[in-house]
Amino acid sequence: MSIIYPFTGLRYNPQKIDSLSKVIAPPYDVIGSEEQEQLYQASSYNIIRLEYSKETSEDTWENNRYTRAASDLHRWLEERILIQEDQPVFYWYEQQFSWEENNYCRDGLIATLKTEPYESNSVIPHEETLSKPKEDRLQLLRHGKTNFSPIFGLYPDRENKIENRCSFMKNYKPEIDFYDSNHQRHRLWLIKDPSLQKEIQSIFEPFTVFIADGHHRYETALKFSQEMAASGKTGYDHVLAVLVNLYSPGLLILPTHRVLYHVPQLDMPDFIGSLKNEFELEEWGNPQELYLNKFLEYLQQKGQDCFAFGMATPENVYLCKQYNNSRASEKLDVTWLQEKVLEEKIGLTQDSIKSGQNLLYTRSAREALDLVVKGQAQVSFLLNPPGINQTIQMAQTSDRLPQKSTYFFPKLISGLVLNKLD
Repeated sequence: MSIIYPFTGLRYNPQKIDSLSKVIAPPYDVIGSEEQEQLYQASSYNIIRLEYSKETSEDTWENNRYTRAASDLHRWLEERILIQEDQPVFYWYEQQFSWEENNYCRDGLIATLKTEPYESNSVIPHEETLSKPKEDRLQLLRHGKTNFSPIFGLYPDRENKIENRCSFMKNYKPEIDFYDSNHQRHRLWLIKDPSLQKEIQSIFEPFTVFIADGHHRYETALKFSQEMAASGKTGYDHVLAVLVNLYSPGLLILPTHRVLYHVPQLDMPDFIGSLKNEFELEEWGNPQELYLNKFLEYLQQKGQDCFAFGMATPENVYLCKQYNNSRASEKLDVTWLQEKVLEEKIGLTQDSIKSGQNLLYTRSAREALDLVVKGQAQVSFLLNPPGINQTIQMAQTSDRLPQKSTYFFPKLISGLVLNKLD
């Protein structure tokens, strides 16, 4: 059972901010220092200053990135850069985007979601989390008491009950309508009718929410609510969420390829020989001459009925298959690759994999291949996108997938709607 709430969200004041594209940002965990600086320069009111404020060498316990974010939030509220809804609302949110020459439209409900321990099975994770990012997000919550960006949740609504009830909003002019720097269009409508809000809550209640993105934020929100409850303060047990139907045609999931480098113990002939003992290897020739699209299409075809992944070395490209296990197995290709190849055959430990000291990750198969061709990597592993149903089945068994197993495209932006917890 999942409980969602309408809420009095914070939004940028259109009378003060004439271009939302200048004040939004990607999720904090995909922003590097260079992009952080670019976002700082884009606007004095870019959400990056709250969500992922800069660190300085002069930072102290009293003056640091978290205290500055809280101070900026307070000032923006006083200056009415950010304004609050005058009543609790749900938001109906539409993202229009393109990928590989195809156009998509992804609809979602923006609400606050009651935070529950995973054991309750109302919210299900699918990836491992790390302690350092959670401590960072917890410090930000303690100081700002605000969700600056949402988690991305999926709910299983085969009959499209939520969409059928909310899509009429598109007959009206949206409250927000703009294109961002990636040419994605964002449209937002406010659902104010209390009776409709209650109906939406009732429809949603039987669903289980699967976390597509934002595991660190969710677990941090849960811990923060428990801290506040322990101190006698209530009303903090919810988190900002964009909720998308699992069966939406606009839900796009991309693979994340693995690129191996700086592994001194890797002897390529021995490694390939060991793979031949367990996998069926098809040779595709020199990586410089590979027809990549044709290879990826064939990889996806083979991945329908067996474990399959591509492997590029400086001399050859292979399609690796394993037929000894049914596709009904609980393991995904990315899990199989990590356990059977990265750990067993190459000798990487889970700690070294999590630290990224020998692995790079990329969504671009072309980049993964080029890094090997240019001599900047030893091996690249090309993966099929994980099947969404299989991913969720695995999550329901309480197994966590390896880091960066799934990539739901596009990422949700930060700065569209905020949730001030107090």
